[in-house]
Amino acid sequence: MVMSVRMALLPLIFALMIHRCFSADWVVNYKHSHICALKNSSVIMSCTYTYPTGYKIEKVFWTKTLDEYEDLSEKVNLFKDPEYSQRLQYLGDKQKNCTIRLSNVTQKDSHMYYFRFTTNVKKGRWFGKPGVNLTVTDLQVEAPERVTEGDSVSLTCKSSCALTDRATFIWYRNSQLLTEKRYRNNQLLLQSVRREDAGKYSCALRGHNYISPAVQLSVTWVSSADWGVNYRHSQMCALKNSSVIMSCNYTYPTGHQIMKVFWTKNPLKVGEEYPDLSEDPEYSQRLQYLGDKQKNCTIRLSHVTQKDSHKYYFRFITDKPDGKWTGKPGVSLTVTDLQVESPERVTEGDSVRLTCKSSCALTDRATFIWYRNSQPLTERRDRNNQLLLQSVRREDAGRYSCALQEHTYISPAVQLSVTYPPKSVSVSISPSGVIVEGDSVTLSCSSDSNPPAEISWFKEGTIVGSGRIYSISKISSDHSGEYKCKSRNKHGEKYSDAVTLNVMYPPKSVSVFISPSGVIVEGDSVTLSCSSDSNPPAEISWFKGGTFVASGSIYNISKISSDHSEEYKCKSRNKHGEKYSDAVTLNIMYAPRNVSVSISSEEGDSVTLICSSDSNPPAEISWFKENQSSSVGSGQSFSALQSGRFYCVAHNQHGSQRSDAVPVTITGGGKTVLYTAVVIAAGCGVLFLICIIMFIRKRKSAVSDVRQKQVHCDDGLHARVSIKRPSADQTAGKTIKTVYAMVQHVKNNKSNENLTVHHPDPAARSDAMVGKSVIYSKVK
Repeated sequence: MVMSVRMALLPLIFALMIHRCFSADWVVNYKHSHICALKNSSVIMSCTYTYPTGYKIEKVFWTKTLDEYEDLSEKVNLFKDPEYSQRLQYLGDKQKNCTIRLSNVTQKDSHMYYFRFTTNVKKGRWFGKPGVNLTVTDLQVEAPERVTEGDSVSLTCKSSCALTDRATFIWYRNSQLLTEKRYRNNQLLLQSVRREDAGKYSCALRGHNYISPAVQLSVTWVSSADWGVNYRHSQMCALKNSSVIMSCNYTYPTGHQIMKVFWTKNPLKVGEEYPDLSEDPEYSQRLQYLGDKQKNCTIRLSHVTQKDSHKYYFRFITDKPDGKWTGKPGVSLTVTDLQVESPERVTEGDSVRLTCKSSCALTDRATFIWYRNSQPLTERRDRNNQLLLQSVRREDAGRYSCALQEHTYISPAVQLSVTYPPKSVSVSISPSGVIVEGDSVTLSCSSDSNPPAEISWFKEGTIVGSGRIYSISKISSDHSGEYKCKSRNKHGEKYSDAVTLNVMYPPKSVSVFISPSGVIVEGDSVTLSCSSDSNPPAEISWFKGGTFVASGSIYNISKISSDHSEEYKCKSRNKHGEKYSDAVTLNIMYAPRNVSVSISSEEGDSVTLICSSDSNPPAEISWFKENQSSSVGSGQSFSALQSGRFYCVAHNQHGSQRSDAVPVTITGGGKTVLYTAVVIAAGCGVLFLICIIMFIRKRKSAVSDVRQKQVHCDDGLHARVSIKRPSADQTAGKTIKTVYAMVQHVKNNKSNENLTVHHPDPAARSDAMVGKSVIYSKVK
């Protein structure tokens, strides 16, 4: 059963929530919710209205129709109503102001009036509740029918409601203006009445042409034979729960003796007895006779309520059979409560007037007391019934009530809402401690405003969310930054101070940078920098090939050497974790060193030498024989074909170094050398003869550029041959005829080098051993 009730309430709750959200931007504010206007006067009903941004007003009008779902036909539009069209003037616009003026009002115009407007959006229309309650009143003079000469009498210009506009009352006697009798209150006091004061009295308001109906005031003088009761006030307005004193005196003919005096109410029909209020259970405990049996007939009625609003009469009975008298017209008592009249809401800085209203003008002048939230506003005591708040502040908002000094009754409280732009805008962070990457964080925006403000969230100038709460689940370092919220309503906007989200996280994006970034040469100074993204900042450690070498974000190496060549990496560590960078390699360039020659193998006629060196980049190797300036070979290995002392030179762009010389001895193989030389010589001879024949033929073909070209062979080769005499070799202690031949073949048109056949001495022969395309033969 409980579940079914809850389910039934859900649609209602949802509808109320939607209405509250929807109506936040749709408002009609009336300056007065109640207006009391004098008959034949003009009434201005002031109001303003608001609607959502982006909407356009299409139609505005006032109506008396209460149903907001009534079809928007011409019949509900007062501007189209014949009874109003000539008297109603729209003073507003289609933006904000909706004020109207209604002229020549009568009691028939007493109604509730509402402002309505429609927009260009479907269902975009609004009905301004609670509207304006207009009461049109006339004026009535309240006075005793007769007074006795010498008494004081008060005439009251009464209306059925308290007039909204404060005015000056004007009095007339026999249609003649009593110029000396102008008051801001509604009473005319005649002290020590004379018979000349008798006449027809009427009242009006200054600036209005309406005059009340006239009332006759009769002034009598009493003789010993007269019967009469004179009441001090024929009309009395008393506050609920107060005590009322009805003052009067009475006269009767000489010779009569008073037997009984009492007060009664509501005279019955002729022949019926008048009830004695002192015997009525409703009055007996509250009614006190203060007069006597001679002249004074005053009573006090305590704790009056609205039920006590009646006509009351004094009656006395004498000892004579016909000695009975009822004092007419009596005292008309009206018991009223108090009501605070104020606008529902005002804007901060405006002035507002609150009125403590009663249904009738209180007979006894009193001092009004005002309360806010049940606390007396001691500085707000005044003899009039209005409380003026100038330049309203937000602190003035609350529930207002009023009372009369020395009276216990306090009016019902009325809420006064003060609207103002956002103030005291601030942001709080939850949780409030250290925020670690992966946590959930909530930002709350606090704002003091009326109406409640719309909240927007910004991160370093960029909008990131809306609503009072901004939640971030699984927060990351990307969320670090300054945040602030903006509070905005229709009266203004304000930003909070910025708060910083400082997200803690372990190191990431760890990398190493080398400076300088180009080639590193031995002896340079090198700086390794470790870049790391972490919060809090990480401690940096440096590792060379897995071995710790230093700490700090910078690792400097001055006068770097090849010993520093290795892979380096840094480790970034804080209390939330650690991470290594990728390894970087220091490639140190240096000149050759530790250059040495070793013998790899010996094979009969040759010895193979190996040159080893330490350098970066790898060195180029050149081979030399002692006492010779030209190199005899290149490359890491070298085959020595003759005896002698050989060394190698290693060089790169950073320097060079020479090895120590090593002795090489070649034994045996002489015949082979002589045979090889003879074969080479014979081959060169044949080649020479072929070239001569080819040369002669080409001359005969009259080729003009034969001198500039090499001799061509049939296979596309060319050669130039020069022959030198051999020298004697003394190394063996005897003269041995040795012939050397060197033949170099080059493709036609690829080189302009000469093809030479040498019989050089050993030094020249050493130079010829360098080229890769050279064939050496030694012939004995």
